[in-house]
Amino acid sequence: MHTETASVSIADLGRIPISGPSPAGGDARYDAVYLDLKAEIEKLDSITQAEQVDWERVTELASNILTSQSKDLMVAAYLAVSQAHLNGLPGIADGLQVLLDMVTRYWDDGFPPLKRLRGRLNALNWWREQTRRWLQESPPPSPVPQALYDDLGGNAKQLDQALAEKLPDFSPLRELIAQLEQIPLERPAEPQPRVTQTAAAGAAGGPDEVAQEGAGKNEQLGGESAGASSTSAASPQSEAPESIDGARQALVSAALDFAQLCRSASLADPWAWKVNRIAAWLPIGQLPPNQGGRTLLPAPEGEIKAALQAQFGSEHFAEAAKTAEEHFTGAIFWLDLQRFIDQALAGLGDDFAAARDAVQGELRALLTRLPGLETLSFAEGTAFADPQTLDWIETIQTAGATAGRSHRQSNPVAAALDKAEQLFANDDAGGALDCLTTAMRQATDGPSRLQLQQTQMMMLCRANHFETAIALANQLLQEIESRQLQAWQPDLAVELLMACYQSFMGRGEEADLTVAKDLLARVACLKPSAVLAL
Repeated sequence: MHTETASVSIADLGRIPISGPSPAGGDARYDAVYLDLKAEIEKLDSITQAEQVDWERVTELASNILTSQSKDLMVAAYLAVSQAHLNGLPGIADGLQVLLDMVTRYWDDGFPPLKRLRGRLNALNWWREQTRRWLQESPPPSPVPQALYDDLGGNAKQLDQALAEKLPDFSPLRELIAQLEQIPLERPAEPQPRVTQTAAAGAAGGPDEVAQEGAGKNEQLGGESAGASSTSAASPQSEAPESIDGARQALVSAALDFAQLCRSASLADPWAWKVNRIAAWLPIGQLPPNQGGRTLLPAPEGEIKAALQAQFGSEHFAEAAKTAEEHFTGAIFWLDLQRFIDQALAGLGDDFAAARDAVQGELRALLTRLPGLETLSFAEGTAFADPQTLDWIETIQTAGATAGRSHRQSNPVAAALDKAEQLFANDDAGGALDCLTTAMRQATDGPSRLQLQQTQMMMLCRANHFETAIALANQLLQEIESRQLQAWQPDLAVELLMACYQSFMGRGEEADLTVAKDLLARVACLKPSAVLAL
């Protein structure tokens, strides 16, 4: 049965329109009811956990907003999680129905507005994380009726399909669906056997004979049933991933849970910050597609930066660090956010030095893996990294390079790459390219020369010299063919093909896009997972 609020079923709150000229209502974010709702939810992030979230009040406030003020996806997420805490699996099914109706009926006119996709991503990510945590931390469920089992799995799969069409940046719900599918299902009631004259006559032989006969029948007929019942009642066991991609997804999911637990226990724990970044950045294999440095990714909300600046002004560094980290998984390429987090941790004193090292170290690793990421921008032109952030990045990269310089100086290719990067950072692109050319002439093996040439090409892209970059790309493509790298060194071939792809996408002419599409197809044949992040 669905939970009722007043005369309306909870499951219907996402479907029933708001009365008035707009079925989706208006923006309720600054309404007193919305602010009360948000204040209640924020108790989840309290360090002291002095106050517990009143989930009944969350349901009351969220229902009020969804029925009379606004079809707001964040409010629907709060409602869905409250129902899990109050009503368990039936509550999760109702919450899924509300979210499904909101996505399929009010996507264009609902809230946050369609132009603020980042807000919608944050809402859905928060709901998924909270729901999965509830499923993991709750006692093993009793077997559920077929109807509830079908509602849970069916609604989750329909929501997953709808979001794949409307919000491609939202990662699939496969882990949540897998958790729901592991819920034990009630077995149909066995029909009672009719007592025949033969059975009655057998019973007359005495209780010992009846007991032996019953035991024999249980061994023959009931063993399988008993085993199945035992399996159903046991807590769900997660299956081992069957592929590298599946294992990676499982690692990411576990890392997010681990980071949340660490952060709840101690904000100073460096693992809370390190693991969160591993989870967010591990699946990213190459730069996001872009034309002239501009990607198709939506920019973060301006209100986030304003809120952080206000917290810095009040020296509320712990709140600033938590606020920024809450938005991180929904804005993984917004590098300004990493600077804000670093500044907040610095403001908290020496106890947070290890946490700062974790943030800086993971960002250095990301930028080493994806050179040029900091030069890109969001769809409407906002830079991934503003001038202050670029200066901060240069500072932490210099600090990191100092720590490992003695090792890298023993490797001439690595030393040349370091020197070229330093020249490029100092606006000496010509000197950087010449440095790499010299190193190519001195390189003693083919892969090193190709790596240096690839770096030249990527530097030209970062400097917006796409004509020259494409000339190098064509030369690299000839090298790939002549050396038959796809057969002998497929990983290197994938790396070079992806770099060439970025060059053609960067110039973005019609013919370039055709070549880029062909390159991507070649990559997919060698390593399908390499194209998943595009």
